[in-house]
Amino acid sequence: MSCNCLCKQTLFDLLLRHFGEVARRSDLPHKLLDGLTRHLYDLTQMSPQHAGQCFAKLVTSRYKEFTDVAAENRGNPRYPNFDMVCPIASFT
Repeated sequence: MSCNCLCKQTLFDLLLRHFGEVARRSDLPHKLLDGLTRHLYDLTQMSPQHAGQCFAKLVTSRYKEFTDVAAENRGNPRYPNFDMVCPIASFT
């Protein structure tokens, strides 16, 4: 695997984490999310297998958070937050 490809995969990881952090903010900056979405989409097209692995990890960790909250609330979980729903909707 080339160095350039590894750099793009690292950039994808960082941008995806940043996207999640921004999406959790109460003052949601839509223009910033729009810009990040474009870059993440392009990187997804360049390395779809890596992007799929990243999203699988993201969904797995958020599902664990979701089930933990459900257990704390005696089986009454709340709907997933925007930071979980938006990346999945944006890149599928």
